[in-house]
Amino acid sequence: MPKLFSGLAALALSFAVTAAALPSPVSASFFVPYDLDVFSRTLAAGAVVFQKTPYVNRENNLEASGSYPLVLGMFDASFQTLVNNRIAAVIKAETAAAGADRALSLSFSYDIKTYRTYYSVIFYFTIVGASAKNKVDSIVFDTGSSAFLTITDCLGPNALQIADSVISKAILADPDKYNADTADIGNDQTFYIDNGMVYISYDNNEFGVDMSSVTDYTLKSGSYIIKDAYSINMIPLREVCEGLNFTVTWDPLPKSAAVSKGAFASSVTIDSNSYTKNQNSAKLEAPPELTNGQTYVPISYFDEILGAFYTINDDGSIVFSVYDESARS
Repeated sequence: MPKLFSGLAALALSFAVTAAALPSPVSASFFVPYDLDVFSRTLAAGAVVFQKTPYVNRENNLEASGSYPLVLGMFDASFQTLVNNRIAAVIKAETAAAGADRALSLSFSYDIKTYRTYYSVIFYFTIVGASAKNKVDSIVFDTGSSAFLTITDCLGPNALQIADSVISKAILADPDKYNADTADIGNDQTFYIDNGMVYISYDNNEFGVDMSSVTDYTLKSGSYIIKDAYSINMIPLREVCEGLNFTVTWDPLPKSAAVSKGAFASSVTIDSNSYTKNQNSAKLEAPPELTNGQTYVPISYFDEILGAFYTINDDGSIVFSVYDESARS
């Protein structure tokens, strides 16, 4: 079957599935007239289109109204159906929740953000009952991989640690503006992508985390030493630091290594449990040691001194990450 007619068949299926998945309205219109020729050309080009579709419903004394996007034009018709079904599920869930709370009305609108092959559908709900409240929800997906995205998909294995850190620093920098002093972000958090930034909704505020400011390095299992005496992971300093774009300089006379990047500077000396960070010193659970010509430091060096984040995978590999906003592309 030619791609054009295949795409049109997917379009018809998408309308049918989405209309069936949404709540049954008392007075609703899901059909929006469109120019068949325009959509034929769009589908043939493989462009994604968001068809604005009105929704009006009155059920159980709840007036619900707004508009939602019907996604059209994906080459992957099966994933397109999944996206439309998820959009329908968000509206259905919010309508049900508002009805359960005995709200008088629910109104909603949406916005679309695009970045490369990433698409974010952001919903804005206003629920009116004894008082009015606002809520934001979102769906983020990638047409390149035909997959829904989480914060971890966008920012890497240490995404939640990075997000917590960025948000906590923003809160601490302006405590009068926020109600919390720390963050606790999960992959179910509402977020969207815009111009390379992951914007996270938290505590009725929005915080941006730059995707290009995250650098990851994976240390393979067996590339580090586990000290039985301390049960400490001793990590090869140069390999990981250079993998994270730090510069490492070795001085053989005092047997010390200097680590630097931008305004950051640190030094370690073999067998001396005194680690420096920008002229401040700290002790860790073990001193650096020299093994087979390599300097090894305890894993805590990377978070406590370097300000990095890490995750130990089930296979024993360790993913290190740094977040450096000065690296924004």
